[in-house]
Amino acid sequence: PTLPSLDQPFNILLPGVGGTGVTTVGAMLGYAANLEGKGCSVLDQAGLAQKFGPVVSHIRIAARQEDLFAVRIAAGEANLLLGCDLLVSSGPDAIAKLNSA
Repeated sequence: PTLPSLDQPFNILLPGVGGTGVTTVGAMLGYAANLEGKGCSVLDQAGLAQKFGPVVSHIRIAARQEDLFAVRIAAGEANLLLGCDLLVSSGPDAIAKLNSA
């Protein structure tokens, strides 16, 4: 596969349910980006979910940390949806984040 250009931040949306490792996967992706010397931000939106409630991680990777201005992925800005649960991943909140390009 061709690696994406990091001219602009690469946005990964990771929706799933609590207790299945969504926040762990988000942390691992952020750590891997850090090891490669990339700028990275990770935001876990867990709300009231502890077990089996919706959880979404917003992971943003850029060439430099200074290139990241926001932590949360805005509507239409997700380059990759890495779904960990079919229901949460196909919900209107997750779909609205996808980049249509």
